[in-house]
Amino acid sequence: YDLSTEEGIAQVCCNHLFPHRIRNGKWLRYCNGIYKEAKDVSILQDALQAIRLCSSLNPDNEALASMVGKANTAKNVLQIWKSLATNNAVNNEAWENHPNWLVFSDIIIDLEKWASTGKDYKIPFSPDYLLTQSCGYPFADVENVNPKALDKFLKAVETYLPDEDVRNYFHMAVGRSLSASAASEDKCIWMLSAATNKDGGNGKSTLLGII
Repeated sequence: YDLSTEEGIAQVCCNHLFPHRIRNGKWLRYCNGIYKEAKDVSILQDALQAIRLCSSLNPDNEALASMVGKANTAKNVLQIWKSLATNNAVNNEAWENHPNWLVFSDIIIDLEKWASTGKDYKIPFSPDYLLTQSCGYPFADVENVNPKALDKFLKAVETYLPDEDVRNYFHMAVGRSLSASAASEDKCIWMLSAATNKDGGNGKSTLLGII
């Protein structure tokens, strides 16, 4: 970037102080361990904040130091930010490419390591992981849950769903519902109901309680 120009200064600020990415032509804003879709107004505020932060650093680079004090209009900053799209676009296959990871509000957990070894399963947040889904609560809430407490539920599933292929579908449905991916992958919703001409007793409340 040309650090002797206002545009070059803005590009440096935006690139290094706010790690945003482009997915399917839309800007995503990195926040609390995941990327969320960002509107132009929030992108503009981030860009302006980046420039103000850079101005407060009093950089050693003479060209940078001479430029950071210049005013950047909102229109110019937003145009600069949008021009970065080609450098920040990410291939769709790169997103959510960690099937064994679960994102909590305070840490990422490698479920495979957690279940198998119980060691080295905590992963610090990083925008490089390209994650967009989070369970929304801290790992401390579930870290000490005894897996054996699920035995009753698992046995109930085998009782009411004796066929393995049906259980596999049930597993997929619940998993996608919990990860909020059902709308994008299946274009449908799942509804819990009792069997025909029966009052219930098929595990609806038990399932919801577990979830």
